Amino acid sequence: MPLSEHPRWSPMDWPFRAIPWMTAAGLVAVLVCPARLRSEPPSAGRLDVSIETADRVDWIGIVRRFDADGNLVRKPDPKEKFDAPYCDARSQGNTAHFAGLTPGLYDVRVFLKDGTRLEGFHWSPFQEFDDPDDPAFKKPPPKEIEQSLRKRIAASRHYENKVTPLAFAGDKQHVRVLMQLLRDKPTSFDRMFGQPVATLRYELWQYTNHFGGWTRDNRRHVLHRLIVAKSQLRKRRCLWVRDLGGLRVKRSGPASQLSYRLPKSLSRLPGLKPY
Repeated sequence: MPLSEHPRWSPMDWPFRAIPWMTAAGLVAVLVCPARLRSEPPSAGRLDVSIETADRVDWIGIVRRFDADGNLVRKPDPKEKFDAPYCDARSQGNTAHFAGLTPGLYDVRVFLKDGTRLEGFHWSPFQEFDDPDDPAFKKPPPKEIEQSLRKRIAASRHYENKVTPLAFAGDKQHVRVLMQLLRDKPTSFDRMFGQPVATLRYELWQYTNHFGGWTRDNRRHVLHRLIVAKSQLRKRRCLWVRDLGGLRVKRSGPASQLSYRLPKSLSRLPGLKPY
């Protein structure tokens, strides 16, 4: 007799009759494959950083901003202090030995004794299958393309009243831009804070060449956000250094290393300067 014709069987019964078998199968899988229950071994990535000269450096920090697909690991906190930004690890002095790190790309943050903040950065992926080590973004785009994009950015409407492209990288097809977006005109935040405030953001943008016309991709990466009293911000210096960013840390093997010498004058580094 076919099972469907059995007087004590109903099609609605099969999930409940299958549960004991499903449970037993799951138990067998657990017993046969106990490795699946074990968590991954603790991260053992290491990174050594040295910043010269020693008498200028207060502390060194590192941050892993993005995962392998270009997604933010942690959203920037606009309420964090300028001189105490989030770091995955931090060390006092001009040398640091970081261990137990999650594998990935790290940017270095350096705070100098004169109050200057140096931010490392790298050109993170924008699309799912982008190569994080794409050689196209190892160099600036052709000069005429950079000039064209500067004009396009200047001619666009923005919420911020001071919009500054700080760095470019790319080729004739894709160009990425590090942007500084500052608004120090009056806003509703002034009433909330009881004093004039400014908003500051740093973002990565990507422009794509569509048959000779450049358009900005919808996706953008917010590296840092800050809301602070305008009187304080005008005294700050936050400079961006490509050589301090994109340090690859592996799960095992020798420590990744970075040695960077501060230029005698910081005036040529792009970013926020007292105004």
